[in-house]
Amino acid sequence: MVAGVVGAELSTKALVILGVANLLADGFSMAAANYSGTTAEIEEYEQLRHMEERHVEYAPEGDREEIRQIFKAKGFEGHALESAVDVITAERGHWIKTMMTEEHGLPPVSRSPRQSSRLYLYRLYFVRLRAAPSVYLRLARLDLSLDRHDRTDLFF
Repeated sequence: MVAGVVGAELSTKALVILGVANLLADGFSMAAANYSGTTAEIEEYEQLRHMEERHVEYAPEGDREEIRQIFKAKGFEGHALESAVDVITAERGHWIKTMMTEEHGLPPVSRSPRQSSRLYLYRLYFVRLRAAPSVYLRLARLDLSLDRHDRTDLFF
């Protein structure tokens, strides 16, 4: 973008305006992508959780056996294995959470997308990258006795 502005011989003001517009557009794009990704992740988790809830309700012995196999693969055996299965399957919430984590490899996610996490990414991007136009402004304010063409070399 800087090369295009310099090539078009636009003013420093135009460079700043275009830089800020680019910064805002990039930040918005990143926030929108984060929102979309987070929403999809939550929907996938909820769909699998609902499936596990149905399994626990309609086929509990099958899921008990899955828990048994999972913990057997972790090295549990005999009485310790049966105790672990009994403890985990005694409370439905723990049972489903264990299935989500151990069988599907999904850690618990928030049931609703947090607005703050999406806005945090946008703010972080904006704050970190707003320094780029300010560097050019500081250089432009300094009278380095450079002509317009030589100033572009500072960016490349």
